[in-house]
Amino acid sequence: MKFKKIVLAAFFTTLSTSSFAIMCPSNFTQIKMGDSIKDVIAACGKPDSQTEEEKNVAKSQEWVYYVLTDPSNQTTIRTTIAFDKDKVTNISANGYGVSYTQICAGNTVQVGDSQDSVKKACGKPAFINQDSNDKTPPVKTTTLIYNNPSKTSLIFVGGVLTDRQ
Repeated sequence: MKFKKIVLAAFFTTLSTSSFAIMCPSNFTQIKMGDSIKDVIAACGKPDSQTEEEKNVAKSQEWVYYVLTDPSNQTTIRTTIAFDKDKVTNISANGYGVSYTQICAGNTVQVGDSQDSVKKACGKPAFINQDSNDKTPPVKTTTLIYNNPSKTSLIFVGGVLTDRQ
């Protein structure tokens, strides 16, 4: 009985750690969220291009969109997207919580998406609510771009892999 528990624990530990791994865009080497830029380049090879920028990443924000649903009578749906540390944590449409939406011109936005991916899908929000006490300093964001076999961007915030697009 004890042996079965050990085997099951080992199986689920292996399963849970490998489920967070992703493949390099240029080969079949596994990388994972939280890897450093140096580790990812060692595993995936040199990127086709690289960009760096300083970004102000607020601790928490709420982006509000008014989406036109019926052009004939100017009816809109208020869509609110809440972020914590650059990731979507909540989406509501007219006050109803949802885990994803395609209200932005058919583009999917879901919990866990980054602010950049929401901005690409929905455009600039009508307004942004932000904690006035948030004094978070700018963070260096690095994007490694691989074009093989299709364009894939690996995004690092503070030198740590946080997103793949």
